[in-house]
Amino acid sequence: MKKISIVLPFYNAGKYLAACLDSLLSQSYENFEIIAVDDGSTDDSGDILKKYCEADKRISYHHIPHGNVSIARNFAIGKISGEYVTFLDADDWCEKDYLIELMSSMEESGSDLSACGCREISGKKVVERYLEDFEPSLLDKDGSAENLMVFLSEKNVMSACWCKLYKTKIIREKDICFSVEAFINGDIIFNMEYLLHCNHVSFVRLPLYNYVKHSASLSSRRDPDAIMSIEKVLKGKREVLDRSRLPVELIESTLVHWKFRALAFACYREMTSTERFGFRERLRNSRELAKMVRNMMKSGEIDFSRVKSRTMLFVRFLYMVNGFTLLVLLTPVHLYTLFKRGE
Repeated sequence: MKKISIVLPFYNAGKYLAACLDSLLSQSYENFEIIAVDDGSTDDSGDILKKYCEADKRISYHHIPHGNVSIARNFAIGKISGEYVTFLDADDWCEKDYLIELMSSMEESGSDLSACGCREISGKKVVERYLEDFEPSLLDKDGSAENLMVFLSEKNVMSACWCKLYKTKIIREKDICFSVEAFINGDIIFNMEYLLHCNHVSFVRLPLYNYVKHSASLSSRRDPDAIMSIEKVLKGKREVLDRSRLPVELIESTLVHWKFRALAFACYREMTSTERFGFRERLRNSRELAKMVRNMMKSGEIDFSRVKSRTMLFVRFLYMVNGFTLLVLLTPVHLYTLFKRGE
């Protein structure tokens, strides 16, 4: 039986760790190791993990100074001993057949990567995401890694490193690691880099991974340096795509459309965030992001049929907004954050 290495970085995840670990220890496929990397937690996460280590020798605990999730994952890659590797977030959990289904799919098809659907959990709301819900055509294609690379480089869905199984040999031989600079979107660049060295990809349509969305997660928070972060990710994507066999025109079009959506999403986050930060900062950042979105709309580079309808509603709204209306719109949101602070 081939061994699967499970990389589990965590930081102050005391509320979620037990559920995550219990789901792994209940897997129907038992030949695995869990490499848990404590990214400098200050809560009881480390103590919880150590208790699990004492009860099950398949778990190893490692503590590193607090950095970011990419640093923790890269550290773990140096420790893996399995033929396959998968990555989990500590606030998520898996169905009992998660490992066996991904491994069986890869071995039966002779692919270099397998991916499954997921279940998105936000409070009491649960949405099942089968693979065809993300992109139906992915399942109809020949399993080409190149097809998936184009898809991931333009869209964020399915871009996470969880809900996937990789070959350790490819990661090691090609020296693939997570971007420490663009760590918020490090999964996307890691996957694209990995796909450069793949021939085929296989899919398990079922939602076997449970992704828990909450306000403290990186993907749910505004980024005060959104423009810089987007440029870092764009640079990382371009470096990978330039080493692929894809046509230059396709690369440019793909990156332009990704940047357009990323800027629109960052602007929406900035305008609607209920985090506590200065009104002048909110107004300045919103204006700058909105201006960049409007300029891209005017450039003629965007094929609006490739943009989701709800995104288009927001960017058309941005097209009509001026400095005064933006000031009026942002004031109630900021007042709400002040009200929350006083509670």
